[in-house]
Amino acid sequence: MVRNFFIGLICLPVIAFSQNREFTVPEKLSARVNTEYEEMMPLVSPDGNSLYFARFSSPDNTGGKYTGSDVWISSYDASARDWGKARNAGDLFNSKDNSAVAGISANGEILYVLQTTASRKTNGIYVSKRTGKDWGKPEFLAIPGIDTDKFLGIYVSPDFDVIFLSMQATDSHGEEDLYVCFKDNGGLWTKPKNLGPSINTKGFEISPFLSPNKQRLYFSSNGHKGLGDADIFFSDRLYNSWETWSTPQNLGNAINSKGFDAYFSIYGDSVAYLASNRGNGTSDLYRTRLQTVANTLPDGKRYLTKDELPEIIQPGVLTPFIFEKDVLTVSSAQNEVLWYVANRVLSKDNIHLQVIVEEEESAANSTKRVSEIVSTLRLAGIPDKRIQTVTEDAAKPHSNGNMGKISVRLFK
Repeated sequence: MVRNFFIGLICLPVIAFSQNREFTVPEKLSARVNTEYEEMMPLVSPDGNSLYFARFSSPDNTGGKYTGSDVWISSYDASARDWGKARNAGDLFNSKDNSAVAGISANGEILYVLQTTASRKTNGIYVSKRTGKDWGKPEFLAIPGIDTDKFLGIYVSPDFDVIFLSMQATDSHGEEDLYVCFKDNGGLWTKPKNLGPSINTKGFEISPFLSPNKQRLYFSSNGHKGLGDADIFFSDRLYNSWETWSTPQNLGNAINSKGFDAYFSIYGDSVAYLASNRGNGTSDLYRTRLQTVANTLPDGKRYLTKDELPEIIQPGVLTPFIFEKDVLTVSSAQNEVLWYVANRVLSKDNIHLQVIVEEEESAANSTKRVSEIVSTLRLAGIPDKRIQTVTEDAAKPHSNGNMGKISVRLFK
């Protein structure tokens, strides 16, 4: 059961993908990385040359098979276009207890390391700085409010201003909950704040990963409805608050399995990594890629006719959304229409929505407006798998250049 290990994840450049991009079926990394033992917590360095991960129960760990997890590293082999033979990171980071990389700075010069032991409480992280090719001895940094001898998972943002935790505390809703702490205006860390019932359940929520714009949180849970033991979900921040989040959405069966799926992280603009025991009962590392799919309707789908619309939505509601020059957000009236539509099709799983740019003021503005509309539909509860976007590639410039026109269509 791999959830009993602590977590370390870093926020790398994440993809703002729309519905014409989807993840491929995850492929298992080679035996140069995966073994018969447990591999978890994949994290790729910003330059793409190093894959950090944790390995548990290996006789090659510091202290042997029956001690904690160690940090392992695989270097990218350009000639083979794949990851090379993994090596133990050594005594600088590893001991007889649990060790893992919990984050990495955007320039790749600082590693944040989590070290836990059953013999004492954990109340902070370790920071290692690189000089040339060598890493310095990790120095301890206390984080107020972290004081536990139980399961602890940590994510550190690259600019070191936000930290997410997975742990069980007195205000937890069930097993491990997700918490957040951040630096205040004085540069001091706030105490961990529970993310609330939108995210946390009576089950466990672990392996947090935050997008670079700090708006989307990925995590794994067995408390939200999923496909198996634990699934990977995402949720968006609402109203720029760290405590108000949208309804979590399952990443779907392209990513999740009937087994345990967690430790999701994204590198660059097209590759993601995760850990899963879908293969042989132990946790291995997998890689998935984002691929572009056609903007046309999925096979077998068709737009609803005018005769069918009144059964769901009043005629005339789905008129094009008109945006004045340089207006990028939906108006109150447009927001009401989107929520009206979403509420009436929410329970009808066979009905999908297509957001299409008909006329554009500018390609950049159209992309942002589509994102606003899609985000509103998500917040209203429509899952990503039921939303499709057709962006500016299919549109024509507006005749007067001072407005944009975007439509929402229903199909099944």
